[in-house]
Parts: sequence; structure tokens; C-alpha cells
Amino acid sequence: MSSDVLSRLIPKSGDSVVEAWQLIGPRWGEDCMSKGLSRRRWLAGSSIAAMSYGFTHSIQAETTVNWSSNAAIQCQAADFRDRVGTGVVLTALAASPGGESLAAAGEDRKIRIIRTADLTTTQTLIGHRDRIRALAFDREGRFLASAGNDGQLFLYDCAANYQTTHRFAGNPALADVAFGPRDPRLAIVGFSGRVTVIDPDHQTSRGFDCGSRDLRAVAFRDDVGVLAVGGRDGRLLLLDPDDGQIIAAETLHRGRIRGLSFHRQSNGIVSIGEDGTAIVYDTKNQRVLHRIEVSPGKLFSVSVLNSQLVAVAGSDNQIRILNTDEGKVVRGLEDHIGSVTCLASTGTSLLSAGFDATLRRWSVGSGTTQTERIADSDPTKDR
Repeated sequence: MSSDVLSRLIPKSGDSVVEAWQLIGPRWGEDCMSKGLSRRRWLAGSSIAAMSYGFTHSIQAETTVNWSSNAAIQCQAADFRDRVGTGVVLTALAASPGGESLAAAGEDRKIRIIRTADLTTTQTLIGHRDRIRALAFDREGRFLASAGNDGQLFLYDCAANYQTTHRFAGNPALADVAFGPRDPRLAIVGFSGRVTVIDPDHQTSRGFDCGSRDLRAVAFRDDVGVLAVGGRDGRLLLLDPDDGQIIAAETLHRGRIRGLSFHRQSNGIVSIGEDGTAIVYDTKNQRVLHRIEVSPGKLFSVSVLNSQLVAVAGSDNQIRILNTDEGKVVRGLEDHIGSVTCLASTGTSLLSAGFDATLRRWSVGSGTTQTERIADSDPTKDR
């Protein structure tokens, strides 16, 4: 990312973009009053709107679900279609910390806030002008972040009906976003060759070169001592998130890294790639623990289920549950028809979406494995 682009990411005094930051940022009230503008008027003028319904959140509790057993898996599915009945491919997915709500982005450039219990859309957020590639909630459920091909990063206030609080623009296409586990800092990567760490509360940012112009995945370790980045060259980079110093660099995949996810309170990270493998890597001792040959196709998404298990999915239409302690596939889920592009976990349920324009909620139940399809009630409608 060039220095002039980075300077526009967090507007500075004297920059023409600073008014957008001030009007939409944490101190928007004072700034708007001084300029004779209301927040509603500014948002309407910027084509950033959210038609709001109520929302509650809580901190996710530790749960134990035996995904690797022979217990039946219950699958609930919802179709996503536009007003003329065409299926909407979902491109990004995130679960709130308490698991009550989901955020799902589609190729129609809309973000849907969905009630997890019945997969009903309660709210629609608009503002992106191109494909949305990444969604993330922070650990305390304060913010939802979205990033995409239009180079924009939005932050939404979850407790205020998902009103937009910050908008960062002027970046190259963005591929992933991740929040730090202990503070509101977040990191973004994309096609700039840099990872940028942003502190929205203090309106600061720092960009660090990574040596690749196609970065696809970023993740913070829980102790905030390591920021992991991966992309086109298959290298896993471990950086100090404060100064950008490279701690380690190791080639793990024969193609692009498409997803990175740390286990909670652990040095272990799972990396997935377009070579169809999942790599379990010890970031403290800097060594590969397991290399798991998962699929002949490409892997697109990874989501941690618990301290031992992760879910991975990709171009062969299947979801696999991996035991990262043992380094093996322990279960497969096969209801999708088309590539599975994104996964998310609530602790008790696994959510998946992809090219078949469906969102599926998987949970361990009793009896025989079955799928329940929810009738489509035009979930893409702006409400």
C-alpha cells in the first residue's frame, strides 16, 4: 500500500477525507452539530443505510459439542434469493460472540443480519459497491466489520442497530479483516502487499510490508503477540503487530493461503490453502505439527469449533471436521451443491454458505441425520 493510500485510510487533519471520519466517527454528534448536519442526513447522502431491528449480544461461553462422534448431525437450511427469484451466492459469514446473530454477505453487495435460531433475516446493511470478501465481529460484540473489493472497510455499532460508525476508503481491494482479541484494534489485508493495523478508537493506523501483493488471510493470536498473514506465495508470515517486525516466515502451501485461524488461548494456528491441505502450525516453536491432505480441490474457509476441532471447506462442495491434535479428518458433511465459500461457528453450531445460495446451520442432535429446509420468505428484502 503506498504511503498516500495509507494516509487516506485514517484521515488526518487537513485531509479532504477528514470530514467523513469526523461525521461518522465516535464524536460525530459534536462535529455534525457544528456543521448543521444530522447523522441521518449524512448517512443518506453517502448511501450508507441500515433499516434497523432490535439486537442483543452476550459473550460466548465455552461449550462442548462432540462433532467427531457418530451422533446425528441436524442441518437447517435457508435459501437466499433476490426479488426476481435468482439465487444469491454468499461470499462472507460471521457469527456474533454470543451466537444469537449472524452476518452474511452476498454477491448483491448487501449484508444481512440473521437470527441464528431460525435463519431469518432481520436487517439489511448497504454501502459496499463491489463484492464483500470478509466479515468479522469483535470478541465483545461491540462492532461488526466488513471489507471487500471496493477497498472499503466499514465498522458497524452492534448495540446501536448496526449504525455505521467508521468508514475507511481509498484502499486497494481488501480480502480479509480480523479483530484483536483484547482491544478494538483490527487488521486488514488485500492486494496492496501490506497488512494494516487500525485502532478506530484512537484514529491511528500502521502499515507493514509483507513482500507479497496478494494477501488473503490475517489473524491475531490471543496473547496479541503475533499477527499471522498469508497469501499467494503460500508463505505464513508471523509479525509483531506493534512494530511489524517479522518473527518467522515459512512456506506451508503449494498455492495461495486462503484462511488462517488460531485456536483460542493457544499458539496453534490452522492454515488452509488452494492446494487442498490444512496445516497445523506451532507459532511459538515455529514448526509444522500436522499436514492434513483434505481435498483434491481448493480450500476456501476454516472455522474453529473447539480446542481440538476445526471445520474446513472449499471447491469440492464438502465440509470436513478435522482433529488438529491428531492431524486427521474425523467427519464429513455433504449437503451443499456447489463450492462452500465461508464458514462460521457459534460454539454449538456450525454455519456454512456458498455457491448454492443457501445458508446452513449444522448441529449435533439425536436420531438420524436430516436436513430441514426453511421456506424462503424473501430474506434479501430491505427491511
